[in-house]
Amino acid sequence: MEPPARFAADSVRAGKAELLDSIDVPGRDEALRNAVRAQYGDGYIDNKAVEPYRRTKDVDPNSTTETYVALKLMIDNWRWAGVPFYLRTGKALRTKLSEVAINSSRRRSRCFATRRSIAWRRISWFSGIQYRTNISALKFNANE
Repeated sequence: MEPPARFAADSVRAGKAELLDSIDVPGRDEALRNAVRAQYGDGYIDNKAVEPYRRTKDVDPNSTTETYVALKLMIDNWRWAGVPFYLRTGKALRTKLSEVAINSSRRRSRCFATRRSIAWRRISWFSGIQYRTNISALKFNANE
């Protein structure tokens, strides 16, 4: 998302909407290559048995409802061109968290040469928010 002109609810909302509109909608073949859908089976979480989704109370035993999705998204704008975003979500996963890792090594503009940078954020619903960055120094190149 680009920084809003004003830090007001309407400006922030418009910026978020613009970013969502910039998500590249893939064709069928590309969507099949860049997405995984699944349904959880039996297993263990913290040494506690978890029954399969289809045996869960009030779930049709023949259900084909996905309980896990992983996908790769691309954003079609100048700032995020060529940077993949990977999203995963599901029920009955071992940990409840959201994690964002952005790894970029391309130039952001003709005036600034950048080297590899990583921004990483993890949000755990039980222990709070962690934020870590590993950003190389920017080098100003006035000749470009």
